[in-house]
Amino acid sequence: GRIERVDVKLLKALLDSDIVPVIPPLGCDGDGSTYRLNSDSVAVEVARSLEAVKLIYLTTMPGITLQRIGLVRQLAVEEAETLLRKNRADFLDSSLSKLTSAVKALRGGVPRVHIIDGTVEEGLLAEVFSNDGIGTLVHTNEYQAIRKAQKKDTRGINHLIKASVENEEL
Repeated sequence: GRIERVDVKLLKALLDSDIVPVIPPLGCDGDGSTYRLNSDSVAVEVARSLEAVKLIYLTTMPGITLQRIGLVRQLAVEEAETLLRKNRADFLDSSLSKLTSAVKALRGGVPRVHIIDGTVEEGLLAEVFSNDGIGTLVHTNEYQAIRKAQKKDTRGINHLIKASVENEEL
């Protein structure tokens, strides 16, 4: 089957109530028949529909892995598309499927897709809260971008300045 729509209103109501929905890769048609769907496709469509800023795939592999290169840590969407076009035979495990889904999500408006090994203890934290991560980040823009400071940044900037001054006095 293919995904025709996502019940965004229901998902947002659950999230607004601090309920994290677990979405199985199942769909149904107008006649009530149930269909098995590709879980990667379901994740892409849900992320796109909710306008998510990240999509994270937990797999049993370390990330996007190529025979010649090994683990690829970071790719811009254009680089990912080039790899898919020119190096299809070089992909290991389910890397081809995951990268294809990642590109679809990125082209659908999700800015970042992480593909990580879900069997690594604290792997999700290591991927999201470190500069290097443990898996593969595929993105539409540079991950570490500099932006203009905003009014809401004032407290943090003042804290950094104060900490810097205190360190110089030591």
